[in-house]
Amino acid sequence: MSACGAGQAAEPAGAAAGAGRCPAGEVSLFTEEDAAALAGCRALAGDLTVGPSLVLESLQPLSELESVTGSLEVSGNIALSGVFLPALARVGGDLTVDGNRNAVTVSLHRLTEVGGDLVVSGNRALLRLDLGALREVGGHLEVSGHPELTAVVLDRLERAGGARFEDNPGWPLAEVDAIRRRLDP
Repeated sequence: MSACGAGQAAEPAGAAAGAGRCPAGEVSLFTEEDAAALAGCRALAGDLTVGPSLVLESLQPLSELESVTGSLEVSGNIALSGVFLPALARVGGDLTVDGNRNAVTVSLHRLTEVGGDLVVSGNRALLRLDLGALREVGGHLEVSGHPELTAVVLDRLERAGGARFEDNPGWPLAEVDAIRRRLDP
């Protein structure tokens, strides 16, 4: 399956990435081959959906991705042990990381801004969530449904359209309260 979803630009995703460009429009990734077609992509104009997949194990080919102008969704990936996007700084729309049941880490440590909602939910094995550079969420921020979550880095968040933190019993309540106070002084 190609990295470009139905109705995409005529240029193949592999050719676009190889030329130092990214495909535009809706892009869907389900396999390692789909992800590899985006290697070297820095700015994706459109939406990026990763999954659902039983076989995708790594997002390493997306390590240079700095921005997504639309929404980014990483959902329902059974084999994915972590969501590591080390260069990602901005998502123009919603950012959703949901239902990746074996993901123990979500590391988006350079992400500074999400234009829409930011939802991290239902990643049952999640231990660590790193959003250390995040300053602004244009919509609602939700972190919920992580029974194993014990470490959250969210120190720079200044603004969000609302916040919901629940069903994260290992996340110290003092940290949650400090974030709430910062968002609603």
